Amino acid sequence: MRRGPVEPKMRRVQPLERDTVTGQYKLPARVGILTVHSLGRVVPLPTYHNDRYIWPPGFKVSRTYLSMANPNANTIYTCSVEENGEQGPRFRVIADDCPDQPIIANSATGVWTAIVKRANEIRNREHSNSASGPDYYGFTHATIAKMIQDLPGADQCLNYVWQKFGVMHQRTAAGVAAAAQKKLTNLEIMGSANKKPPPSFAEGIRDTVVSPVPTSSTLPPRGEVDDGGISELSNGDITEVMDADVSAPVKEESWSAEEGC
Repeated sequence: MRRGPVEPKMRRVQPLERDTVTGQYKLPARVGILTVHSLGRVVPLPTYHNDRYIWPPGFKVSRTYLSMANPNANTIYTCSVEENGEQGPRFRVIADDCPDQPIIANSATGVWTAIVKRANEIRNREHSNSASGPDYYGFTHATIAKMIQDLPGADQCLNYVWQKFGVMHQRTAAGVAAAAQKKLTNLEIMGSANKKPPPSFAEGIRDTVVSPVPTSSTLPPRGEVDDGGISELSNGDITEVMDADVSAPVKEESWSAEEGC
């Protein structure tokens, strides 16, 4: 028996504030462990999207990752998408501690593979050096995917498969935001989002004030969140609204960016 078309899965997104006049998202906005500074604009050429992602020129996010210059530090990376004619977008990442040496490639994976390789080399790590560019840029994050899909002109991207989104309850969003903040704290202290800090940091982390989900409501006080509503989400939903451990490199892939900072 031939089956009918499969309905796209509903993806859960965190609530975000919009401007009451323009209806546009208020930026910057914290989404998981990323900060969204600009969504850019849609270019409806086939080279600026595929069936899963739209790459709007002007899109800009920032995130923490291992430094390419100092083996004992992390730094902030600003990731942007640039227009590059009909051949498609160009992806640029600038590290705060190496601002005069941007990493540029024709794909998000290409640019982040170069960064992971450099970060591993100065730490004498013998890991494979590939990275999922869509993960590092946030394109796989359900909330960011919805923000991009809501841009004017997204419906003109003929190869893009329209996605279904649902806004999670505030309690659930609060729990996810708290979990994302914990991952960010782990990344900043330990160099890995999934490594727990030593006991000497425990008290300080417990007393850390978590930034609120960027809506008109603030997060509940510590102790009133219970499980933060995470029990309402499946494992897949949690992956959608938070972020992968970006300190763990995956499959080997070649790259051609210049060495060093």
